[in-house]
Amino acid sequence: MRPLSALIAGDMDSRPVAILRVVVGLNAILCGVETWGHLQGISRPGALRLPFFPQLPGLPSEALPPFMGIWFAAALFLAAGCFTRIAGTLLACQLGYVLLLDEQTYSNHLYLLTLEVMLLVFGNAGARWSVDALIRGRSPCPAWPMHLWKLQISIVYFFAALAKLNPTFLSGEMLANYWPTSGWLGFLAGLRTPQILQPMAWASVAAEFFLAFALWLPALRRLAVLVGIGLHLGMILLVSQRDPTGIIVFALASVPPYLLFFDWHDDEIQSRIT
Repeated sequence: MRPLSALIAGDMDSRPVAILRVVVGLNAILCGVETWGHLQGISRPGALRLPFFPQLPGLPSEALPPFMGIWFAAALFLAAGCFTRIAGTLLACQLGYVLLLDEQTYSNHLYLLTLEVMLLVFGNAGARWSVDALIRGRSPCPAWPMHLWKLQISIVYFFAALAKLNPTFLSGEMLANYWPTSGWLGFLAGLRTPQILQPMAWASVAAEFFLAFALWLPALRRLAVLVGIGLHLGMILLVSQRDPTGIIVFALASVPPYLLFFDWHDDEIQSRIT
């Protein structure tokens, strides 16, 4: 029971949590830029609405600038670790509201970012390298939210790979829809063939299944980091001639949490344990 107790009730090094706090806060700003455009689209008079919950109050166009202003301010405060729990809670509520507002504002990366902000709130993300830490001093970070975060990353990769196990994706057809045929990557147009795209589709599925498990294994962890970075860079390049904002947000929500899988040795925690 001692390992289980350590997972639930133990503390962890606050350095990776602080790094992730900054990354998630800045990523929320980037996501906000994308979200603003979506909200403008559905708030126009006569725009098509596809609400998840008709009872959820809509966001009128005149309320959009202050709503997004609060969003950006909360994200900056979270990144700086200033009133971290308040800023994180406010930002999570806004993210959740947009997530549930309409089918057109829902996205997988927005959902993942919402969960990450919530985990930062529960994980005492202002414990180090923050304004809160300068004022109140350093404090411990509970380990259980970060273990949930690691599990969430594995779930993302596993079900992303599982969803691609269908003839349409494995044939390379989906990659063909995004394959660059003009612009600065136009020289790749000649590679838009089934002989190239089909192996790439299978490789991407294999990479996601690999990441779902390999990050947990010390012997494969460094290789998994390289595979993950390569996978996300490839996705960004694939959609770079369209609007890559969403895929960049997804990459920033997926890759930095790799830090949590590595062993961080905090002398203060070790001294409390011993």
